Amino acid sequence: MKSTIKSVQLICLTTLLAASTHAIINVNFVSANGANPSVVLDGTASSAGVAPLAYTGTTWNDQLNFADGVNLLDSGGNTTSVGYTFSNPNGMLLFSFSMSDTTTDLLDNFLLPNDSFGINPVQPLILNLSGLVAGGQYDLAIVSQGDAPGQGGTFTIGSESQTSLGDSPLGPLSEGSNYVLFSNIVADGSGNIDVTWASNGVNTGFIAMNGFQLVPVPEPGTYALFFGLIAIGLCGLRQQFAK
Repeated sequence: MKSTIKSVQLICLTTLLAASTHAIINVNFVSANGANPSVVLDGTASSAGVAPLAYTGTTWNDQLNFADGVNLLDSGGNTTSVGYTFSNPNGMLLFSFSMSDTTTDLLDNFLLPNDSFGINPVQPLILNLSGLVAGGQYDLAIVSQGDAPGQGGTFTIGSESQTSLGDSPLGPLSEGSNYVLFSNIVADGSGNIDVTWASNGVNTGFIAMNGFQLVPVPEPGTYALFFGLIAIGLCGLRQQFAK
């Protein structure tokens, strides 16, 4: 009986550990244009935890400008296979800016794609997230707020579109105001999610992106195994006390 309990518990623990590899990824875009003393390129954000999704952990990826993200750290500081790239079939000139006096580091800096002098951004752009679990489900929050009202964006994944009005440049964070949230989106068979990034129709000359959070959604079977493991453990304890 004891060996059976241990075997089942081992299977449950192995499954839970496998599920934990669906890592939480926090990305904070940092600008090289302008000085903002609150932002340091050290892999963390000074106000970690102030973000759209509460379970942020302690580690953020501070990514400079539009450089590709490779082997991003998860919220616990572990290296992952997750990465991202920006692309546009028409080519693009990319800029980034910093501001201050906001309620969170995520609003202090933002990326801004333009074709010339801040006017008429080359769009739509594609944000490709890669290195995910094929067929895995994720929640994705994208912060989109420039330094003036209206500088948000519209983001599309598959047939679903979400818009940030960009009407709260100093914060606080509010869904639809300065960030969008996609729930239960599914990575394709290659472990990719493509996000189309375009104007929100309010300020067509400026579409900003400040950062994003990618959070795995545990499968129902994971919860069942977790509670099953607890139940088996309690049964084992009950039998020991009964002897």
